[in-house]
Amino acid sequence: MKFQSTENDRISLVISIYQGGFGMVKELRQITTEEEISEIHFTGIARNIEASSVLVKGFNVLEQSYADGAMSKNTLLEKYIGREVIVRNQDTGEAMQIRLLSAVDGLIGERPDTKEIIIDPAGELILPPMPKGLLEKPMLVWQMAPGELDQHISVSYIVQGIEWRTNYIVEIQGTALFLTGWMEIRNNTGIDYENPAIKLIAGEVYRQPKTIDFSFEPKIHESSMSSSQFEQADFEDHPSYKLDRPISLLDGQTKQIKFLEAHIESFRTIYEVDNWSERARVKIEYDNKKSNGLGISLPRGAVKIFRHDKNKELEFVGENEVESSMEEDIVSVLVGEAFAISCRSHEKKRWLQEGVEYVTYGYDLMNNKQENVRIHISHTIHEPIWIMESSTHDYEIKNAGHVKFIVRTAAKKATAVEFTYRVDKR
Repeated sequence: MKFQSTENDRISLVISIYQGGFGMVKELRQITTEEEISEIHFTGIARNIEASSVLVKGFNVLEQSYADGAMSKNTLLEKYIGREVIVRNQDTGEAMQIRLLSAVDGLIGERPDTKEIIIDPAGELILPPMPKGLLEKPMLVWQMAPGELDQHISVSYIVQGIEWRTNYIVEIQGTALFLTGWMEIRNNTGIDYENPAIKLIAGEVYRQPKTIDFSFEPKIHESSMSSSQFEQADFEDHPSYKLDRPISLLDGQTKQIKFLEAHIESFRTIYEVDNWSERARVKIEYDNKKSNGLGISLPRGAVKIFRHDKNKELEFVGENEVESSMEEDIVSVLVGEAFAISCRSHEKKRWLQEGVEYVTYGYDLMNNKQENVRIHISHTIHEPIWIMESSTHDYEIKNAGHVKFIVRTAAKKATAVEFTYRVDKR
């Protein structure tokens, strides 16, 4: 006997959502039968699950199969092979009965009365009622030893088409930042999830590459305004965030849930140039510390930055991706270029003396702003082995080919930075 388990048998539903466009669905259902069964049809699942990931606990599965329930003309006709169907001429109304022999590369039928073979009969094909067992919905089918069941079964599997990402909004007010974080969840699995418990897993999880790429086409956008709805936890090497209430995720829906509101006491505006810069890049930096209003693990996400101008009107400053950060990390966001800070850099001199090559390099910095600024010079030295001979400003050697200068430049003033290093060619 066969038994069909539907969503009505569900006791609990938990979905762990990963950032790579997939999730893990975990269900607990009650299975109660009044007579012996040997086959369970498990419905209420997404069409694009990964059948190879299915885990079943609660009874002994002898055999498992997955049917995606997709119906097409070919799959439908295959169910009628060997059965009698009707071909009706739409012009004359004349009907001819044939036994369907093949539906591959056209129709082949046999007339029951004359035993003649008909190839691609012209007319409207009329089929008898739908064959028993023709699937309209995806299902897992399990074969088991015959017996009665009255127990909980747990089923988990990976499904493609669901993902989450983080969006941040930064509002600059004077010397402080106001940071708002949103978790954005997209469901494009082909099925609605009614009030599941949600856990979001941050970080990259390695998966075997697929031959078919998956992309989202969100259709609906909703927002929830409650803050502090996620409980942060750690799962192995990946931070996780558990929503403190169930939510519905309809197919095709994009939903945003607020998880963070922070008042960051202090931040830094960094102007940065390098060997190839004509304008300074602008970065916003702040410390992920409890003393600075944060001190939590923050997942990677997109950041939009706004600032109040002199007239106290809010203006858009820039947008970029921010990497994940842990407590005590420095969060740095590149937001654009500073129009009022220019840079010219060039190699001023290179000479060889007794087998030793000397190189003099210079930066001409111009600060047209109405305020003093600090400009970071990130200079790359391509020679593998070198020694600094002299410099007009203090510097820090970051690594073998990277030197950093921090230059304080007054408002409406130009500053020249020059340094010489030597390379032993002997």
